[in-house]
Amino acid sequence: MSMTDICDGALHQKLQSRIQESFLALTLNVDRIQPNKGSQKTIWPILLVINELPLKRRFAIENIILAGVWPGPSKPSRTEMSLFFRPLVEELVTLEQGAKFQYQDDNNSSTSARIFLIGACCDKPAQALLQFLPEPIATFGCGRCEVEGRVSD
Repeated sequence: MSMTDICDGALHQKLQSRIQESFLALTLNVDRIQPNKGSQKTIWPILLVINELPLKRRFAIENIILAGVWPGPSKPSRTEMSLFFRPLVEELVTLEQGAKFQYQDDNNSSTSARIFLIGACCDKPAQALLQFLPEPIATFGCGRCEVEGRVSD
């Protein structure tokens, strides 16, 4: 099995054939970080990357979009995270439905594009928060299947 870029994937290709105008596809990342080594306090940055950027530039700090930061000092509840995400979700829906995002391209020309969020990259605790799933160690903690988890010795 070979690894390919997300832009080569089925969802991105389907968008490309369906949307007859310029668009940018985003990937969301949410994860907990500790601001200081050994700290019990956490913050949760919400990041977006533009998939159409070349891989070497895609994850460069100047190209990552900071969409929000849950300030801590501890893990948000599912309800808090849902409320915190609401404005971002509303904005992404507006952009997906046809509102244009204006930006400068590599040639310094002003251009516009529709925006689509096509994926999220999260660890299991963040996935549980975003999708209102049980914690990963729960009996039914998987976000994809319905296999009952069991404790083993």
